[in-house]
Amino acid sequence: MGSTLLKFSNEIFHGLLGCILAKANNKSAKPVLPARDLQYIHISLKNANLKSYFLAKKLQTLAGKVFFFGIFSLCCLAINPSYAANDTQISRYATIANQPTAAQVNPLLAVAQYKFPPSVRTVGDAINAVLQNTSYQLVPSDKLSRSVKENLQKPLPITVRTLGPIEIKDALVVLIGRDVFTLVGDPLHRLVNFKVKPNMAKALGVQHAN
Repeated sequence: MGSTLLKFSNEIFHGLLGCILAKANNKSAKPVLPARDLQYIHISLKNANLKSYFLAKKLQTLAGKVFFFGIFSLCCLAINPSYAANDTQISRYATIANQPTAAQVNPLLAVAQYKFPPSVRTVGDAINAVLQNTSYQLVPSDKLSRSVKENLQKPLPITVRTLGPIEIKDALVVLIGRDVFTLVGDPLHRLVNFKVKPNMAKALGVQHAN
């Protein structure tokens, strides 16, 4: 196969060289190459031109797509200019908002899980343990109602010694008695208190503040 191609290349070279020399001597150059070879050269050149044409079309189409994508991206940024400023890219296809979480704004919304040790004996002990590391604490004793004080001194039920995952504010209400009390928060002074629900106070015959 290699020797055949080499022989064919030599024939083309000598044929073209003969034509050039004949023209230089003002002689009519006779076709040295066989008609079959000339036809083959013509077809090869035609195929090469077609390949170049289709390659140019593909490059043109690709350039158009890149241009369109660039314009589309700029339009998106123009419509939502806060996208780049309020988001941080954490991977190739994912971003994270540059905003504090709900638990960072209000620690009582954090989700936690508790397993109280034996040293936690009363409901009050459990509530103080839940409030640790939240910067919140119970209001002073003189601000607590009589009903709340009584419940804080009761033994911690075994059913709530393992609690969660649960939001801290819900854990506090579960510990004090969700059916009876509601949570009263003071975000200014980071204090929490409890009050008897109005319907329960009426049903039990106690004052709302007690």
